[in-house]
Amino acid sequence: MTTSLLLVLLSVGAAAFTSPQNIASKQTAKSPIMLQMESSPRRKFMKDASFFSGALLLSNTKPVFASDETITPGGKITLGSDDIMEPKAHGTSAEPVQENLRYGVSQKLADKICNFNRHFAENGGYFQKTSFEDIVMASKGPVTFYDSVTGKPLFVAPIGRSAEDFVNESYTHGWPHISSSNNRTPQQLNTTLFQALKKRIITLFGTKPIIKISKIMTTSLLLVLLSVGAAAFTSPQNIASKQTANQQSMLQMESSPRRKFMKDASLFSGALLLTNTKPVFASDETITPGGKITLGSDDIMDPKAHGTSAGPAQENLRYGVSQKLADKICNFNRHFAEMGGYFQSTSFEDIVMASKGPVTFYDSVTGKPLFVAPIGRSAEDFVNESYTHGWPSFRDQEVVWDSVRVLKSSGETVSVSGTHLGHNLPDKRGNRYCINLVSVAGNPV
Repeated sequence: MTTSLLLVLLSVGAAAFTSPQNIASKQTAKSPIMLQMESSPRRKFMKDASFFSGALLLSNTKPVFASDETITPGGKITLGSDDIMEPKAHGTSAEPVQENLRYGVSQKLADKICNFNRHFAENGGYFQKTSFEDIVMASKGPVTFYDSVTGKPLFVAPIGRSAEDFVNESYTHGWPHISSSNNRTPQQLNTTLFQALKKRIITLFGTKPIIKISKIMTTSLLLVLLSVGAAAFTSPQNIASKQTANQQSMLQMESSPRRKFMKDASLFSGALLLTNTKPVFASDETITPGGKITLGSDDIMDPKAHGTSAGPAQENLRYGVSQKLADKICNFNRHFAEMGGYFQSTSFEDIVMASKGPVTFYDSVTGKPLFVAPIGRSAEDFVNESYTHGWPSFRDQEVVWDSVRVLKSSGETVSVSGTHLGHNLPDKRGNRYCINLVSVAGNPV
């Protein structure tokens, strides 16, 4: 298996590294776009992807971040008093955070979060931009996490669960979770990784079909995708007949989540590069969003026949969201939300990126239009902001104020019929409505 994987990786690498001059000598004047591709971010992406795949599947090196055996974690929770956080020489600490922090995190951001903050956090999913996952997954044992200011050991993880479980739970909530529980399955992690790959491909290639640019380019890309797919689909039985006894452990990888991820990634990539279909979720032109924020009073959320609404959430909600979760968030909740990054496990991003115009989001209970997005920005900007914060994020011009209210007392954003949607969390750009996808996945009525 190792040999076959290396051959595929080398073939992908070769496709990405091919000299522009060599290509130029073989191409007609009708395919100059190929020359641009060889020196573009796409080439770098293919190069990075080949190296990453090899490292992920073949790495067996214990990192230098492995846990110090002299550290003894665990025990009962230890409570403290607020005076621990009283002002000191540098915010709430005696000194700033260290330089050259691990995992490639920002020293500036770390200093702000650690020493001059009591209520806020890094953006949900920030850890996905770092080497956190690589380190945890490559380690043969628990990893020790040290104080960014003092360098003292704070956490050792994973303990009592696998590295996959630790990473899965961190993906679920948007931040590393030091816990003994595991709320995500490997299959759900595949979905998240799949969405991450999808975002990267969209950023580099866009959503318009490559075939419109160059048939030769499309063909070569599909050949690369098919070669990756072939490696992912290789039968474990066929490989088993060629392996020696000391290579049997490699067979487990063939049926593992990584194999499924490679299969899904290859199928998705081909569909993404060639798709040009406008979704049925495109915006209804008769709906008029935008205008000034419309405030409401708390009595909108008074108890009704079904929680804060007259009825339950619709069946067969859009984007593949859970009806059970939607009903809970919409009708029996005022303060909590779906998990950060939940939208990444749905078809939300596919729909937004494939649409030729704004998409209308409907109340999951009543089916009334609530938001139309993106307006005044690109689909990429809309999706990127949603990734940054962990939830679909809308702006004033994208709100259908006939159906939406922001409560004066709390900033809670609700529908006029009592559906909990999310909260208004203003930033330097103005009002930002951080909304649960399960609340706006309804079908129009």
